Amino acid sequence: MASIYGGKSNGWQLRLDYSSAQNQAKNQSTITLDLWIYDGTGYSQNESSNEAYYILQGTKVWHPYYYSSTGWYKLGSKTITVDHNSDGSKTVTLSASWDCGFDSAYTPRTLSVSGSVTLPTIPRAATLSYGAMTMGTAATIKITPPVSGATSTITYKFGSASGTIVTKTSAASVRWTPPTSLAAQIPNSASGTGTLTVETYSGATKLGSRAYTVTISVPSTMTPTLTVALSDPTGRADTYGGYIQSKSRLKVELTAAGVQGSTVKSYAIKVGDILSATSDTATSGYLPASGSLTVTASATDSRGRTKTVTQTVTVTPYVSPTISALAVVRCKANGTEDPTGAYAKATFSGAITALGGKNTASYRVETRETGTETWSTVATAAAGQYSPTDVSVVFAAAANKKYDVRMVAVDAFESPASSTRFLPAAYTSMHIADSMGSVGIGRLCDKEDTFQVGLATSFDEPVELGKGLAQPLPVGSGGTGVTALADLLAALGVMDYIVEQGTSGNWTYRKYASGYADLWWRGTVTPTGYTTFGSAAYTDTISLSMPFGVTGNVVITGSATDLHTICNTDWSYASKTLSFRMARGASMTPTNETVSLRVTGKWKA
Repeated sequence: MASIYGGKSNGWQLRLDYSSAQNQAKNQSTITLDLWIYDGTGYSQNESSNEAYYILQGTKVWHPYYYSSTGWYKLGSKTITVDHNSDGSKTVTLSASWDCGFDSAYTPRTLSVSGSVTLPTIPRAATLSYGAMTMGTAATIKITPPVSGATSTITYKFGSASGTIVTKTSAASVRWTPPTSLAAQIPNSASGTGTLTVETYSGATKLGSRAYTVTISVPSTMTPTLTVALSDPTGRADTYGGYIQSKSRLKVELTAAGVQGSTVKSYAIKVGDILSATSDTATSGYLPASGSLTVTASATDSRGRTKTVTQTVTVTPYVSPTISALAVVRCKANGTEDPTGAYAKATFSGAITALGGKNTASYRVETRETGTETWSTVATAAAGQYSPTDVSVVFAAAANKKYDVRMVAVDAFESPASSTRFLPAAYTSMHIADSMGSVGIGRLCDKEDTFQVGLATSFDEPVELGKGLAQPLPVGSGGTGVTALADLLAALGVMDYIVEQGTSGNWTYRKYASGYADLWWRGTVTPTGYTTFGSAAYTDTISLSMPFGVTGNVVITGSATDLHTICNTDWSYASKTLSFRMARGASMTPTNETVSLRVTGKWKA
């Protein structure tokens, strides 16, 4: 029993006592009311049946009274029934008033009492308890019914998707696996909130319902689909059954799609340390090194979920053709060495990378008369051999002429390598060429009106020249008192000199006796991509194969038609690989660029 007190007047006061009882099935409460009055004067009466009255919760009752002392006196009682809200809650206002029937200085004419009362909630729906859920994973939902024997139906709503989990179960818990299809409701988020609704029944009578908020996450395994296609845009990987060092490029193409409504937002491609891109397609420069090359590709969707695929590419070693141990001598037609012969024999060793037997290999002998510019092919040898050793080839060489002889090795990549030797005119002790008006000592004549000497010459007595020499004496003829080129250059104060020069592809080079090397390259390159930093930009790495390795204090300089600046990234001198980037202090859209490079260093220690 609880009480509500009204305000005091001259010591008088009303009190309203109340208690309640629930009818759960009908969702009602019965309230019992008792109205009391406090006499504050000690004596009061009005026994007229038509004057004094009280009103209790809207009901008027005539109530004569006689109070002979101070204290609480019961006026009357009433019982009322109220319907609760659908969720079982209810708040009521209880009130009463009293009229004494006359005006008095000691007795208040009227008194009143009123108050708002919140009744105990009548349980209407079961209570659910659960944790965070993941799509595709079973979760437990515990059910606490409001009354014994009650059953519950549980439904869900997630975005526009809805369904029934269980129907009128009396079980204390149920297992539910949120379907993965719910992910389509949150294409841009890894989790979302939905509603679980429980409806509780007593038999066929619905007691009530209650809604709960539930968080459901997309499983971590739900990532974009991703396939990676690798190819060589040069076509050489198809031709040779694999990627070729310095000759192949690597193109990476990604095909990705979101799942359950997500969309692909970004890509990433990384190929070893030679290529990095944030697009779905990227192409490297020429692959600078052999061995295993790791390709890592990823796609990230609108939920922030990433799919990563890793592949390994094997790059086959490749070295440009080489010619070694070239020797050229005069000989007879059968190849027997003979300094007087009208033939020459070139003996050489070479090397061409086989590439599993799919590379081509050819070797040719080229000659030109010494002092002329044009080379002519006079013979071929060792066709199809990748490592010919001490191979000899005989070819005609006019006995009275001097030749520069060059052996050239060529493979399928048209990367020729060459080595050059000098072939003197055929030896004879004396040649009197009446028709030419010439005389030869130690060689055949090939010039008109000339005394030609093909032997080292020593004069025991002074030589008197009537008209002087038409040209300086050749080195080794004794004109300077020395017989070797190095001695001659040293005597003249020349500290270094060229021992070999030539071309290889776009390269032009010189080798010096001291070991110093000077190389120039000019050609067109096509950058595969670029990176910006601030207002500047630089290309991805570009690699070139050099004709020979360079060591020591290497210096690289260069320029490009549009990008202006050359900056090195990784110099693998021993493997004959040169890698560089092009940069400029402005944005760029790389296209074909004409590049000029110079490399200086040591070709030998």
